[in-house]
Amino acid sequence: MSNSAMECVRQKLRAFIDEHHLLDGVRSLLVAFSGGADSTLLLTLLSEYQTISIAAAHLNHGIRGAEGDRDEAFCRTFCSERNIPFYASRADIPSLAAAHGCGIEETAREVRYAYFESLQKEYGLDTIATAHHADDNLETVVMHLVRGTGLDGLCGIPPRRGSVIRPLLLCRKEEIEAACREASLPYVVDSTNTDTAYTRNYLRAEILPRLQTLNPSLAETVTSTSRSLRRDAAYLRKDASVFSLTDRRSTLAALDRAILCRVLLSAMREKGFTPQARHIEKAMDIIASEKPHAVLTLPGGLLVCDRDNVTLSAKPCPPLPPYQIPLVRGENRLPNGDLLYLGIESDDTTKDINRLKNIYKLAIHATIDSATIEQGVCARPRLPGDTYRLRGMTRSVKKLLQETKAPLTERNTLPFLVRDREILWIPGFPPADAARTDSRHSIHVLFCRTTRKETD
Repeated sequence: MSNSAMECVRQKLRAFIDEHHLLDGVRSLLVAFSGGADSTLLLTLLSEYQTISIAAAHLNHGIRGAEGDRDEAFCRTFCSERNIPFYASRADIPSLAAAHGCGIEETAREVRYAYFESLQKEYGLDTIATAHHADDNLETVVMHLVRGTGLDGLCGIPPRRGSVIRPLLLCRKEEIEAACREASLPYVVDSTNTDTAYTRNYLRAEILPRLQTLNPSLAETVTSTSRSLRRDAAYLRKDASVFSLTDRRSTLAALDRAILCRVLLSAMREKGFTPQARHIEKAMDIIASEKPHAVLTLPGGLLVCDRDNVTLSAKPCPPLPPYQIPLVRGENRLPNGDLLYLGIESDDTTKDINRLKNIYKLAIHATIDSATIEQGVCARPRLPGDTYRLRGMTRSVKKLLQETKAPLTERNTLPFLVRDREILWIPGFPPADAARTDSRHSIHVLFCRTTRKETD
């Protein structure tokens, strides 16, 4: 049995876990369970760790109709037969992707991780395990290379990111499927895996087989290369960590560009910016230049050099085009993709609010007088001359936002709940006097920015 497919995968998994200390101190573990061969084998092998409490989670993406329902039912049955706690949820990924102007793959990944992290938080679980394997790492590295990347992009999928671990990264897809067959482990097959309209599937079907004719061990080669590059990247990050944009511009300009680019990237990501390699290069050029004043426009904000100071700032968003949307109970989608949720007091409303809070990075909750809803309310953007009556005083909305130091990027995109011309609620402020309520006659309102929580 020592040469069996199952034993080979088991040994690789355990060696990888030990090398990277993936289960050190772990007492409870949530396995992302799609029902495919990879996650089925991962769940089976991790269940062999007797000292760790294992649970599984499945997200039905709402993409494949009856086939998606089949996968969910399979996962539920698989876990039930093995006494593994099982959690499942559903999402309409195509609608979410369209609403936010994002790709299906990107949206599915973000929502999926947000769901797993919400379960981890709710049930106090130590770690989340996903079934990424060596072929996934190969695809990721090639995708990054094709799109343009630096050292970090060539590092591939890390064994650990935050509380998420990937114990199968040493294993090939063919090894995993062979182990499932040998152990008579059932699994499902996602029909969209053959749809080459998806970038990853196109690489898998058309590009990688040709590269593997040059090197049949390409996945193992890239896995080894990624491991070496992760060591190099970690060394550079450690050196870069002692600097920040609070240092003087002259200090930053004197840094090696390998260090400076990491200082800039870390600061930009912390601000929520999404720079590309060309933005980082241009930022380094500006910092090193002799111009006393310079401004660089970035995706999400600005880099400002003012003599010996370097700062990042958000650039104001232009006002939204005029709109006025009647609100109904449930989810109300705004023109820019943001969301307003209205719900009466109930268990379902509480579940909806918790779900949305777990998905979105910014979610602001308030309760207002239910009578205002019955009389009809709308959402609209800020208008010149708006006022807000709060605690017996009528204030200019412009001054209120200035006093609270609301970010410039948000002031022009906040939705206002209005009845006729009267503003009832501005997210981030208490309800207006006309909408104040007691607990007996209230309705819940939740405002969600489309920016989702970081999922890694």
